Amino acid sequence: MTDRKHQEDALRRSEQRLSAMVNASSDLIYRVSPDWRQLAVVGGRAVGNLSRGQSLAWSFNLIHPDDRERVAEAIRHARETLTPYQSQHRVRLGADGWVWVSSHAVPIRDDDGAVLEWFGAATDIDQRVRHEESLRLLVNELDHRVKNTLAIVQSIVAQTLRTVPDGAQ
Repeated sequence: MTDRKHQEDALRRSEQRLSAMVNASSDLIYRVSPDWRQLAVVGGRAVGNLSRGQSLAWSFNLIHPDDRERVAEAIRHARETLTPYQSQHRVRLGADGWVWVSSHAVPIRDDDGAVLEWFGAATDIDQRVRHEESLRLLVNELDHRVKNTLAIVQSIVAQTLRTVPDGAQ
């Protein structure tokens, strides 16, 4: 009986540590049914109006229309190959609009290899993506201005060469 009690205590401590780790995470930790039709929030920083323990029907309405095909392909590939799902896409957060997330899920299998569920995490990468977009716009503007400056320099050189007598060139 003592050995069983020690095993139960060890299991309870392990579950407490796992729960603490999940809830300390800055990611949204989730579970998805094997067919990807049901999603349940396990813990972590629940984004938007999703709360821990909430189970909802998985819907592509949560995914930005421009990202749906890419996400569907990533899910299809993961399910067919039983390899981790990974995608960066926008999700709707109620009235807050669209937010970029990086999502990763792995299959949890039984002893026969059948998928019992998918366990994953979604990281809010919205600020990073928006910052990268700002940098891209700045680089494009800088590129445009440099090209304009070079065109002006070329024009000045061409005009100067036209005014220089032939023997001086």
